[in-house]
Amino acid sequence: METIVETRRFSNDVAELRAVSAWVRGRATEEHLADELSERLDLSVHEAVANIIRHGYDEGAIGSIAISLERVGDGIQVTLIDQGRPFDPRGHRQAPFPSTIEEAPVGGLGITIIRSSADALDYRRDAAGNVFVLRFSPRAGHLLRS
Repeated sequence: METIVETRRFSNDVAELRAVSAWVRGRATEEHLADELSERLDLSVHEAVANIIRHGYDEGAIGSIAISLERVGDGIQVTLIDQGRPFDPRGHRQAPFPSTIEEAPVGGLGITIIRSSADALDYRRDAAGNVFVLRFSPRAGHLLRS
């Protein structure tokens, strides 16, 4: 089976978040991913891109985020590359999930959400910049769409 990798580049602007989500969901549909996998994928990519935009660049700085989606077996791998500040999310302290909505902080749960949604994550800093890789597989009880 042929491996298809599709890459798109988005600017580091919050206005791009809808376009990112539309592209990710469109690719998930094309790949016939199960709904639960598609939702985890979209949520994680949205959180990662939002974090890059909000924390990776100085306010007003112009930059871009390259996102690659690659089908791997019955799952999908996402690679995000940006030239923002170095940040290894693996070393970030995981925030506890709040017990109630009233206890939920505004913000600060992005990496926790990504960790709970992705099946694996990796990070490196190289000449391309920050390279953040997320892997997703269908979870028990969820099949691929036909």
